[in-house]
Amino acid sequence: MMKDLTSALYQAAELTPERQLYSFLGSNGEKQNLTNSELLKAAQFFAEIFTKLTHENDIIVLSLKPSLKFIELTFGCILAKRTFLPVYPMRSPHDIARTQALLNKIPAALIVTDFPYKEKDKALFRCPVIPFYELEGLPATKKNSRLELEIEKEDHPIFLQASSGTTRGPRAIIINSEALMACLQNMQEALSLSYQDIGSSWLPPYHDMGLIGAIFLPLFADFPVYLMKPSSFAHNPMSWIQALSDYQVSVTAAPNFAYDLCCSRFLTDSPKEIDLSHLRRIVNSAEMLRSKTLHRFYDTFKPYGLKWDAITPAYGLAEATLMVTSNPLNQGPCIRSFSRDALHEGVAKECPISETNGIDLTSSGKPIKNMDCIIVDRETLLECQPYNIGEIWVKGSSLTSGYFYDEQGTKYVYTSVSDELSHQVAYVRTGDTGFMDKQGYLFVTGRLKDTIKTAHGLVSAEEIEEIVDQSLGFDALYATAALMLADQDKTEIVVLKEVPRGDSYTAHAQLIYEHIRKLTAVRINKVVFVRQGQIPRTTSGKIKRHVAIVLFKYNLLEVSAIKSFSEESLIH
Repeated sequence: MMKDLTSALYQAAELTPERQLYSFLGSNGEKQNLTNSELLKAAQFFAEIFTKLTHENDIIVLSLKPSLKFIELTFGCILAKRTFLPVYPMRSPHDIARTQALLNKIPAALIVTDFPYKEKDKALFRCPVIPFYELEGLPATKKNSRLELEIEKEDHPIFLQASSGTTRGPRAIIINSEALMACLQNMQEALSLSYQDIGSSWLPPYHDMGLIGAIFLPLFADFPVYLMKPSSFAHNPMSWIQALSDYQVSVTAAPNFAYDLCCSRFLTDSPKEIDLSHLRRIVNSAEMLRSKTLHRFYDTFKPYGLKWDAITPAYGLAEATLMVTSNPLNQGPCIRSFSRDALHEGVAKECPISETNGIDLTSSGKPIKNMDCIIVDRETLLECQPYNIGEIWVKGSSLTSGYFYDEQGTKYVYTSVSDELSHQVAYVRTGDTGFMDKQGYLFVTGRLKDTIKTAHGLVSAEEIEEIVDQSLGFDALYATAALMLADQDKTEIVVLKEVPRGDSYTAHAQLIYEHIRKLTAVRINKVVFVRQGQIPRTTSGKIKRHVAIVLFKYNLLEVSAIKSFSEESLIH
């Protein structure tokens, strides 16, 4: 096992200096390449600059759009032993405010950006803000020499990973060298990666899947990767499929909604020639898995060489560095039907697929090597038996050490449990609900904080959102959010639904209400139709329900119509 990323970088440059490691695909067909030797040279240059501008173990914030320059600066921080924090490019007041909130808890020494900020904008932060092109103009005396650096210490953070913030504001997770290298080793074995593989990704590098899975993993496992901007995928989802075909990609990953988008756009924006026969692993993770999405994606692209066993459901979280479970090699997704009523009561009972009250669930696979997970009863904190729903707790070699400057949060989420031999075993409480079957497959059912308690049992927000999406059949670009608005004496359930312009809303609202009531016995209070893009998402596409609640409460959404089922009124 490689001891750290610094060693991996030097070894790649020494053994295969001219091998193309990273390629960045532009929206207009242009391509920029970065070889192993070019990456090392650029990283050494920026490392020298960072050693002059900052002190050892300082924190450097990288706020740049996805690019090869972002990668060079990232490795420059690593060589200089500076902890880096990747954040979304600060292009808007919202982006700046989000970064400010994060940096209020983090003593950053420097912010590197690709945006020409005005002096008044720079004054918003308590540290210097420097465009990367100004760094490139600074002199460096050791541009072509190897920096002699110590092996990363176990407690030294390589970088800070901002959590997704789906149920709260983002927190900075400490990623040290030991956890990162363990994660990369685990993923390489789980996905059976080698130098013969070819990767591709449009995932944002500020998210753990995009940074660890699409930038660090290719270097570690020694295979080239073709990268795209997330905006390129959003504007033309089929550009990702075309890249998979053009470059004979064997491994890639994306959240569930991306596969829906590709199917929808395939009908209207289909490339002339597609060949997906080279795909060995196409990972589906980062948000709830939907069996209909997997079947739809497979049926759409099966004629073009896509294999069912290439589709790889997985589960992970930043607190475990990244991957925890994955579908076993050479096996198709594990999809089973369970009684909806039993699930609401906290137990998974299999039923025939044709049963009206059944719900198809897709497993996120089994724990990968060196990782494990258990299901814990949320009240007793005792481990659940197979098929009983509880909170997912994970442990393993890639577990991170906690949240930066957040002792209380770390103490709650990172907990210890005694095993049969009275050894203290560290676990992370994920906040996700789910169950495991007797074969060791994990099924994720939702989020603890987004679970609706009814007289008939517990219903997840994800289940309600899936019912809405299936009822209307809109493009996956039109998001849905099921919100619980708690007051002093009551709780309102509000469904936010993005819709195209010019639709008739009355019939849609009634349909949504009836379907949810029929399948879950939940009586929603309102359906609020909003314009596309109004429902906030994380960088990986997850719905940020806590933010959506704030936007709704303070009338900050561009509302098209509201249907209230308590007052039976429609507002246009």
